[in-house]
Amino acid sequence: MNLDEALQLAYNAGERLNRTSPYLWVKEKNLDGLSLVKGLSSHFISDQYGEVHQLEREGEDRDRVGFWADHLRVIRTFRLFFEKGTPPSACAKKYVYGPGWKAHLYSPSNSDIIRLDFISLDKAILYMYFLNKSYSTVPLTLNIEVDFLHAWPGMMREPITSSEVNKNYVSISSEYTATHIYMWPSSHPQIRRNRSEITLDTILDCDSPFLAAFSLETIPELNIKYINEEFKKISSYYSNILDGSLKVKTSYEEFDKAFNSAKYVLALLFSKIEVGDGIYAGLPCFSWFFTGDVGFMSPVYARLGEYYLRMLKDHIVTMAKYQRPNGQIPHEVSANPKYTCTALPTGFWHIDSTALWIIALGEYFKWSQDKSVLRQLSRNLQKAVEFLYNLDTDNDGFIEIYPEKGYCAVDELRWSIRRGICSELNALYIMALKKAHMLFQSVGEIKLAKWCLNLYRQLSEKYDSIFWSGRKYYDRIDEKGGVEDDAMAHQSLVCWTEVASCSNGVLHLKKLIPDLIAPCGVRSHTFKGETRKGYYEGSIWPFFTGVFGLSLFNYGLSKIGMKLLLDEVELTFTSKDPGKINEYYSHDCREELGQFTQGFSSSPLIDLFLRGLLGLDITGNRIRFEVIPSNRFKFIKLYDLYFNSNLFNISFHTCSQNLKYRIEFIQGSTPLTFEIGVVLSSETSAKNSCKGLIISKTIDVMPGEVKEGSISYQ
Repeated sequence: MNLDEALQLAYNAGERLNRTSPYLWVKEKNLDGLSLVKGLSSHFISDQYGEVHQLEREGEDRDRVGFWADHLRVIRTFRLFFEKGTPPSACAKKYVYGPGWKAHLYSPSNSDIIRLDFISLDKAILYMYFLNKSYSTVPLTLNIEVDFLHAWPGMMREPITSSEVNKNYVSISSEYTATHIYMWPSSHPQIRRNRSEITLDTILDCDSPFLAAFSLETIPELNIKYINEEFKKISSYYSNILDGSLKVKTSYEEFDKAFNSAKYVLALLFSKIEVGDGIYAGLPCFSWFFTGDVGFMSPVYARLGEYYLRMLKDHIVTMAKYQRPNGQIPHEVSANPKYTCTALPTGFWHIDSTALWIIALGEYFKWSQDKSVLRQLSRNLQKAVEFLYNLDTDNDGFIEIYPEKGYCAVDELRWSIRRGICSELNALYIMALKKAHMLFQSVGEIKLAKWCLNLYRQLSEKYDSIFWSGRKYYDRIDEKGGVEDDAMAHQSLVCWTEVASCSNGVLHLKKLIPDLIAPCGVRSHTFKGETRKGYYEGSIWPFFTGVFGLSLFNYGLSKIGMKLLLDEVELTFTSKDPGKINEYYSHDCREELGQFTQGFSSSPLIDLFLRGLLGLDITGNRIRFEVIPSNRFKFIKLYDLYFNSNLFNISFHTCSQNLKYRIEFIQGSTPLTFEIGVVLSSETSAKNSCKGLIISKTIDVMPGEVKEGSISYQ
């Protein structure tokens, strides 16, 4: 798509496209949310009127609103006015965004002004392109506050030392940094400067463009050809990822749109910055790297195909770069290269991050079969396993944590009282041992592989005898013996990891359901009637909607799992920034809280579909589906399912207790085996898995072949 096509599309777009366009979102009223454009290293966050005002929340070095280049803020505030001082809030008609760009339509004095924002893919440049679609000229004033602030935890501000103002160019410098503001064309602009504030006055001619570019580097020649090439580069980057990865078409059209939007969020979060290449947790806050977040998202990135596998690989490698000598993988790596994780009080806080790093590496390898990365990270993997093993202080095999040592497990709210053997941490440890066995075996480390397998089996076999209370799994076991706290969503991880036995897992989840299931998802803890600022008890987390929902699918409670999948779809369409899902929500679902763009909030929509409803997994060269028939998803087609350079299309059609399937081997040279199963998840049915009775068929598929068939069930 070129710039003119995007402008015309945004100008004509209406909210009806929210149901029909694969990647476009339109909002024509209540423009009260935030909006985002992002390249690989830079991003710009404004409100949906197109202005920038700092948030009164986490702090300006954490809530990275405005124009940020890597870890440095360039624009702190941005305001615009039309003739007679008309602000955008008085004349904004709609806000639109597509892959790599966002647009705002204004109508001051019955004029039509379309503005399109985008960021350079690989340079620190923000472009704002204005086009007057009216028959009269319109005055425009831009007010920009330049401010060089370094990202958390530095909070260092560089004082402005000099400036240069020309006819269509402004340069503002500190001792270390300079930003340049360009105007094109240069016939009208008038420029005023008052310290760090720049005011640009211009006239928008009829059907003529005006561009303001904000850059940390000089632009050799600014013209329409250059601008269009920059736009095509960023829009093609995102479009190629979205079109070149796993795609779905189902009988539930709203889901298809939500699936595409979740993919876009996961692509947006991938970043190439000074400290490394990886996946941001969210925006505007948490725009740095977390191991645990990506560990939980790794099954989604791994199943979406080659582009997303590369993102996952880069993140895994970057986090390994900051591993401690004792083997611990960091919880978080700041975007600020002066601090990264070593100077952060929370840098190595979460013990589960090390287990989740191993899990992420396992998911990456299963779908990529990339042994070169395993060889590169073999020593890191060995040290990570050793670190976890050494947390077992009483030689019972299970690992203990103690908050006084600065360690916590998944639950941050109660980290100060959660000590001893935590059930969810040990479940993740057991899952990591299983992954480590597979990884060591794949690179010929047979001795290490056998050691991991033996410990995995040992801990799996005695897990229930240690943690099962007779009613549900203990949250933790400390010096006082078994401790059973209020219902908490992280306790479902014993079923997410499939460590829980079938019968106990079902009872455990049923015990949690009444306190945790809310109208729009899953609460982090029991809601006790009191709300507090921050991550209060009882708030609803889409992340836990994914963890709890997959646990329900794993243990045959698919009706409630389906309800949680549909909740994710609903949140996608009702979000203040449509297509996104917030970090968390108030206990009654009425208030969006936290970050408006959050990876582990969007990824559950994909995960609950692929792993929950379809049971998609792989062992060696054997791809497995365990399909749960659904009236909402009578027809499902997956395009470009990727495994080790092979591509497949596969479809399922449910009709009269009959599952029809069609497999097309469209690219590759590796003969594969597909195991297609239908899950009858009624609790009264005979069981051959925790999900229920599975009726399955095995199909061998050769390159270029198409295989069709059906499975009957009652």
